[in-house]
Amino acid sequence: MVIKMEDKLTESILTAEQYMIQVKKYSLHEEIAKHFNMPLFELLEVMKELEGKIHKKLKEMHAKVLWVDYTEIISRMDKDSRNKKWFYVTIPSN
Repeated sequence: MVIKMEDKLTESILTAEQYMIQVKKYSLHEEIAKHFNMPLFELLEVMKELEGKIHKKLKEMHAKVLWVDYTEIISRMDKDSRNKKWFYVTIPSN
């Protein structure tokens, strides 16, 4: 439901500012709260809590990402790669 509402809203929006104006205009948060039979304040608290958990998880994942610059090594082996950057990146699966 929420995704469909947001998709419909974003069809004609070009900027983040326009998006925020539309969100306020159509009161998506109020409609979502009604859908889940929650007071708006409670919904906003739940969203804030989830946002905090997501932020924490992303920080943990970001700390585990490994970037190794192989540009110099590959450039020595492949002359056509001299104007390119080459990285080995590991991204954690959880």
